[in-house]
Parts: sequence; C-alpha cells; structure tokens
Amino acid sequence: MGERYDPDTIAKIELINRKVDEINLRRMGIHTTKVEDELDCEELEAYIKTLNLTEEQRKIIDKYNKNDGQQGMNRGLLYFIIMAAGVVLQFYVGYEIYNLTSKGTLETLELAYLALLIGFFAFNTFQLLRYLRIVR
Repeated sequence: MGERYDPDTIAKIELINRKVDEINLRRMGIHTTKVEDELDCEELEAYIKTLNLTEEQRKIIDKYNKNDGQQGMNRGLLYFIIMAAGVVLQFYVGYEIYNLTSKGTLETLELAYLALLIGFFAFNTFQLLRYLRIVR
C-alpha cells in the first residue's frame, strides 16, 4: 500500500468508492436476488466506464477490487424454507392468540404469555413483509 498515485487517480477511486457505498446503502437490510446483484454490478461497471479510466488506472482499480467477479453463496432456497416455516409458525401463533382471547378471563401468567405471543407475531409479520419487499 506504499504506492503513490496521481491526484486524478485518487479522485476517481474516491468517486468509485462513493458509488459502491451508495449501492451498499440502498441494499442494506434487504434480501436481493441474483438478477438484482447482477444489475447492481452492471450499474457500477457503467459508472466506472463514464469515468474514462486510463489503462493504468483500470489496472489499479482491478487490483484492489475485492469481489473479482466471485458470486456469493446462494442462500435463496434455504432462506425460502425458513420463511415458509415462519408462515406456518405464524398460523400456529395466530391460533394460540385466538384461543387465549376467546377464553374470557385470563390469569396473570396467561396474560403475559398472550403479550409475548402478540409481540412475536408482530415481529415475525414484519420480517415476512420485509422479505416480500412490502415493507423496507
């Protein structure tokens, strides 16, 4: 890292880093598909092309590129299975909430259990809606 670069190269590297940060900020906390990952890579490549890099600058950028075109681990199926199990769990928790509320009078422990179930139901619903991209 002891290499010195000219101000033009440093400025272009900073611009590229800002673009990468912008893309990462946009993707933060949401599930992305392979197609969306490819579109983001294409967007970054198109942006880099607009900077009119010299051959030397291109080599420097490629040298420090950490991705090197490697694809991330495909978690799509596992994530889908976990979400499907979450939906089944939602139905069960909803059924338990219904049973407790239709029971009438509740003891203190049952009331605490009901509050816990409602909190879990709300959290799990929010996570499911984030996965479906209804809520960000």
